[in-house]
Amino acid sequence: MAQKLTRRQLLGVSTGALVGSVVGGIVVGAAAGYFVGQSSAPIREKTVTSTVVQTITGATQNGAALGTKLKTAIVVPGRANDVGWNQQGVDSLRRAAQKFRADFSFSENLGYGETPIRAVEDYVRRGVHLIVAHAGGYRTGVKEIAARQPANSKFLIVASEVGGERPEDLKPGLMATYSFEAAEAAYVAGYLAGLVTKSNVVGIVQSVESDTYWLRQSGGFAQGVKDANANAKLLFTVVGDYEDAVKAKEFTLAQIGLGADVIFGLGDGASFGMIEACSEKGVWFIDVIGDKRAIDKAGILLTSVLWDFTPAYEQALADIYNGTFGTTNYEISFFNGAIDLLRINPKIPADIRSKVAEVSDSVRSGQRKVKKTVTPDEFYRLLKELGFG
Repeated sequence: MAQKLTRRQLLGVSTGALVGSVVGGIVVGAAAGYFVGQSSAPIREKTVTSTVVQTITGATQNGAALGTKLKTAIVVPGRANDVGWNQQGVDSLRRAAQKFRADFSFSENLGYGETPIRAVEDYVRRGVHLIVAHAGGYRTGVKEIAARQPANSKFLIVASEVGGERPEDLKPGLMATYSFEAAEAAYVAGYLAGLVTKSNVVGIVQSVESDTYWLRQSGGFAQGVKDANANAKLLFTVVGDYEDAVKAKEFTLAQIGLGADVIFGLGDGASFGMIEACSEKGVWFIDVIGDKRAIDKAGILLTSVLWDFTPAYEQALADIYNGTFGTTNYEISFFNGAIDLLRINPKIPADIRSKVAEVSDSVRSGQRKVKKTVTPDEFYRLLKELGFG
């Protein structure tokens, strides 16, 4: 008999559906051949633990005009080709470094604990000017390094929370923070899902329950679904791991078996399992952070809540040059365009795309307000308020 899961592990999905369920043949208008011919990423249950460090040397002439050619580096917990959090961070800093003709390095697959902190210390010894610690779990260790006042290095760390950054994390000339607000973009994605669903069943598969940024997006998405489709039912599942693609696929198939024909997946490496399940069953998939069109051979990627860290990194580099680094938090959001929806799948009818554009404009203008959920309890209370609990 399958182990009974708690409400927080699986809201709206029975345990019987998780093991040995017969997946229903629910198929929406997924465009076969949408971006066909692109490379496919392998499904991995866990990421490897090896470290890869690469350096790209920029041209010197433009950097010299600014006085000093900067060195930049970013440390990420997962793979730099995960088409998600880690890749977006690495690619964004690479773009910013190229704009400033700065040197660029990255270290990937470091996980958490001592290994990434040692990597940061190594970049300090190498005289790197801007070191980006691209994980909330790196905050404490990097702050301890910064407290030693290294001569050349400056640190950019993930803010403690959206809209409530701690002033003590800002150290002029030494340390700054960056934060992300994606609830509004997720609301628009949810509105799209509410319009597209034919079964009136929409699912959210979230890798880790306590992730604040996941919760804010899931909460925004749920509000969008409800506003677009009052008759919709929402399923919610927690995988329990950022990288477990196998388990994520199993849970996604379970939601599809219960009738979900649109899945909103928040998962880093786990997302590969989610999109594989949707591909096999012809169900729409909405991603977060990255752009997975290149691996979407089945044409089921509906859109993505796309994050671009480039504006924050560019401003950080500019502030190093103008002497104001460490005096502000850099936020990327729906309102400044750094977070937005990926182009909607072209198979979606024009009238739906037009309606979503109208809703997007109303959210960006402030006419539509999106309630923010930071903790699991707040999220579950919101689902009850919306009639999903």
